[in-house]
Amino acid sequence: MPGGAESIHKSYHFPSRRRVFLFNLRFVRVAFVAFVCACSSTPQIFGPVYDSGPWAGGDAAPDATDAATSSDVVTEAQGDGSTCTSVLALVGGSSTTLFGAGGPATSTLSAATIVGTLADCGTNFGCANPAAIIPLGGGFLAAFATSSGTLESATFQTSWSSPAAIAAAATIDGPWLTAIGTTGHLLYQGTDYKFYHGQYASSAWDSASDPVGGAGANQSYGVRGPVVATASGDLVALQAGSNSYLYDQTWSGSWQAAVEQGGAAIQDTLPPTIIALTGGTSELLAAYLRNGDYKVMAVARTGGMWNVSPTLVDPNAFSNDPVVLAPLPNGGALLVFRGSDQTPYFCTWDGVSTWTTAAPIVPTNNPTIAALPSVAAGVCGAEAFVAFATSSGVEIAAFAGGVFGPPVVVTGTTGAKFVAISTSPE
Repeated sequence: MPGGAESIHKSYHFPSRRRVFLFNLRFVRVAFVAFVCACSSTPQIFGPVYDSGPWAGGDAAPDATDAATSSDVVTEAQGDGSTCTSVLALVGGSSTTLFGAGGPATSTLSAATIVGTLADCGTNFGCANPAAIIPLGGGFLAAFATSSGTLESATFQTSWSSPAAIAAAATIDGPWLTAIGTTGHLLYQGTDYKFYHGQYASSAWDSASDPVGGAGANQSYGVRGPVVATASGDLVALQAGSNSYLYDQTWSGSWQAAVEQGGAAIQDTLPPTIIALTGGTSELLAAYLRNGDYKVMAVARTGGMWNVSPTLVDPNAFSNDPVVLAPLPNGGALLVFRGSDQTPYFCTWDGVSTWTTAAPIVPTNNPTIAALPSVAAGVCGAEAFVAFATSSGVEIAAFAGGVFGPPVVVTGTTGAKFVAISTSPE
């Protein structure tokens, strides 16, 4: 590649070349569409289908009457709900609607309207989730990009609060949240393509303008926004470099320099994803789409060091959208993605080296979903949860014993395209 990896990396990190970078960004987006339209027509199970919009292909979504609506289904998947006090919450909507729901994890949820909207990239490839949600302070904190591009937040204790602006923050990609103790941390891509960090403490946001990487020429930026998780009390941010390498940066009161992960070859038009793991030997797991063929790759961090050899999750697992991860017991992980047939698939990782073969979330009549799904850690006997939007509204399914239970419709969510789900610990 002309200039070599080092010079490309510099054009990615240093705003002195941002004009060139932004021109290249526009070229990348045009080239990306041209590339996918010229992709091989060899049959591939989850392979790209590029010519019919985000709802093309696959079986039609089931009618509302076909979806499971009984709370007994959720309780069966989650175990005995009589002693479980955990809460499940979600926010979702579209460019014209916003709603929130929350309640006992063993009950069927009903959503209430929240005044607001969600940003929607339309039929663009790689639409990120405009909403993020985490457990915080005995409740939940949500952040979301609105249709106007501003960032807002809301909180849940027994009901969702009215959204409020996050300082003067605005974004062109999906926000990411994590927590250190009782403080919520937000990372996002500004309208200048640079990355910023905000903190939520004592029921208030700071200026949400801390430059990721440091001020001036040190500030990181890129084609897509950053993602973040917490490890050993520090923030670990992850991003795709314009040279197709994965970069991580650590914050422990101040930002350290970005570190290039030499074994990665990431498609920089799609953001990666990252989670903290529990109960195993590795503390973090990241997943991303491989440069050129969009196959799902994963890489773990153990003892502060990322594995130098990322793992191909499944030769037939690839997507046009960002993938999502949730931790499983004993250090494992659940990976969910939307296939090019617009239906959801999942794989699991054993916490050591092995991924299962990708499988449909619903074995028969796997539903067409409107955008990428969302996943959350398990509670009340479930190992994890997935949520996605269909023509019936938002549906939630519990994962246990290597399979998903029947999806349950959240009432009051008709017309949703996006959803973000979270759980509080037991």
